[in-house]
Amino acid sequence: MVFVLTVDQIDSRHHPDRIPELDGAPWADRARLPFARTAGDEAQAVFDEARDALRCAVELALTGRWHCGIGQGPARLPAGQPDSRAGRGPAFLRARTAVEQAKADPSHLGFQGGPADADPAGPSSAEPDPDAPRPGAPDLAAAVQAQLRLILRVRARQRETTRQAYDLALTGLTQAEAAARLGITQQAVSERLDTALYRPLEEVMGHAVALAAALEAREGSEARASNPRTSGTPTDGSRP
Repeated sequence: MVFVLTVDQIDSRHHPDRIPELDGAPWADRARLPFARTAGDEAQAVFDEARDALRCAVELALTGRWHCGIGQGPARLPAGQPDSRAGRGPAFLRARTAVEQAKADPSHLGFQGGPADADPAGPSSAEPDPDAPRPGAPDLAAAVQAQLRLILRVRARQRETTRQAYDLALTGLTQAEAAARLGITQQAVSERLDTALYRPLEEVMGHAVALAAALEAREGSEARASNPRTSGTPTDGSRP
């Protein structure tokens, strides 16, 4: 199980090619397979962990330069070569669907994952769509997408000074360290983070990461149950 992040440059006809910049994007260095151009103004990367994929997608979408689609699920990855372009499987197909959905949303972000939990009423005789939410079941992928879009819509409205404090806090700096970096008081940093809704938004992000990781773990369990010889890449969506 992996997270594929597919990105498409916005308004590329009127701006220089930005794909070479992707290697330096926040969290991009944590990708299992780094960004590689797939076609024209599109690129994709593969992540093992939910937190890294979601963080990278949010930061890229926040620039207003990229439509970002995250696809979670099984994948066949190229052996012995650090290139995602040879990858195949549901995660790649879902990322393609997600990036198309991102183009129709002001957040510029989409997320597609595995099916929702089994219908408590029991299996249907009809052949189901494997990626369609089942009636009466929670759609975790839709919940992850909604939470990420909420984060993006709020952060996009932040003032530049507020966003600077937010970004420094994300790097792990203390308020005192951020204050020294910005040349302001610690109290001013605290006020900017409060205005930015830093703690509530990071709680939402933590919940989105947990749901994405749970979605991955559940689909991996289902895959192993149906084929005991198939193994996935376990992840709890976190990093020490």
